[in-house]
Amino acid sequence: MASAVAHTHLVAHTYHMDIKPSNILVNDNQDVVLIDWEQSGATKWMRAPEIDGTLHAEEMSSPSGSSKLIYTKYSSLPPQPNPDRKGVVDLWHEHCPKAVEKAEVYMLGKTMWMLLQQVTESEAYKAYEDDEGRISWNERAEGVPREWKDVVGDCVREDPNERPGLEGLSDEEGMLEVGENLERTKIS
Repeated sequence: MASAVAHTHLVAHTYHMDIKPSNILVNDNQDVVLIDWEQSGATKWMRAPEIDGTLHAEEMSSPSGSSKLIYTKYSSLPPQPNPDRKGVVDLWHEHCPKAVEKAEVYMLGKTMWMLLQQVTESEAYKAYEDDEGRISWNERAEGVPREWKDVVGDCVREDPNERPGLEGLSDEEGMLEVGENLERTKIS
């Protein structure tokens, strides 16, 4: 999943913005396929908290060369970049693609949580309503390796600057190690 989303951002230079289990298929070759590319909006219980339509995103570089995302409230309605599209995500994609990437990392984390925790969409919606979308693990995820839970937890951090980037998430060597751990662990 991470590789598919990383390819979308880093190679195709676009975004999906509605990553959730029902938009993921596995083909006959066991490849993960991301479907539903209409980009009309994110499912509210899956979207990153910063995608509320009120924030301007900007990437600021420090003298040391590192960068940080800065979010500020719009004082009026955000400008529309294209009459055929709407919303802050289109603006971010054009002017601050790192903000879109970090938002999709959040949705990828929520998706991984739903799959590993075996949460239905209605349960995810209830968690959104009851707990403001916070994830939690219970006995259904007993066999899930701690490393996987840690990756999911990193992806859904409140502060986008604390979330991993897609390049790190799709790092084949790192994911292979986690995948080998999962194969040794039976998930019931």
